[in-house]
Amino acid sequence: MTTVKNILDALFATAPREFELEGDNNGLMIGNPDNFVTKVLFCLDLTTVMAEKAKNEGFDLIVTHHPFIFRPISAVTSENYKGRIIMSLSKSNISVISMHTNADAADGGVNDKLAEKIGLQNIRKGEKTGEEFENILRLGELPSECTGKELCEILKKKIFPAPLRGHIADKMIKTVAVCGGAGEDALSYATENGADAYVTSDIRNHVIIEAAERGVTMIDAGHYQTEIFGLEFMRDVVEKNFNVKTEICDEIRNIYIGEN
Repeated sequence: MTTVKNILDALFATAPREFELEGDNNGLMIGNPDNFVTKVLFCLDLTTVMAEKAKNEGFDLIVTHHPFIFRPISAVTSENYKGRIIMSLSKSNISVISMHTNADAADGGVNDKLAEKIGLQNIRKGEKTGEEFENILRLGELPSECTGKELCEILKKKIFPAPLRGHIADKMIKTVAVCGGAGEDALSYATENGADAYVTSDIRNHVIIEAAERGVTMIDAGHYQTEIFGLEFMRDVVEKNFNVKTEICDEIRNIYIGEN
């Protein structure tokens, strides 16, 4: 029989802890590592909806991308949603594993999947070493040069038709850097490695201004939209190694009202 620890070990073998960024929290969040697993649910975030689905449909394990426990929790009570979820899942003997920035950086992980979905070729890491994002960022070339507006249309078609934010530089684009989730801090690393455009999410106004000053196109394509494909990576690891049932399921978390 497959255990929670078996699956945890397989995920860490593919997305090693040494890839995680400082301060991140990955691994077993809730549950007993010796529990048996026959059915696994994959989602970006562990919400009440996902917890109820797991309980109602007989899942033994939930694997999330975002750490369910990121900052220290001072109490587990029914007075907040995390406490309610922890108590509910523990009572139902459902475990929770989270794989975050180590899955972003893994070969075939979140950012490789994002680059593939966009249609980039020659996908690779940056050449400069000793940088925080050296294992996470991915670069690649478009099949042919395009304008910033054309790249926006590619993103809407390939990943999700959500509103986009950012800056479009007045130059043609060939090399694109990608970082799923909140990757604004990697702008310098992207441009130093030759990116004509950088696709990420959660970009603040002053970083968009910096991109404009650098003369690079920078596009905020949405946190959910740039990370959702990473669940395929984690599911594939589990399906390759274990005879268990799996399902990818997530609520669309779109911050743009009216686009849900």
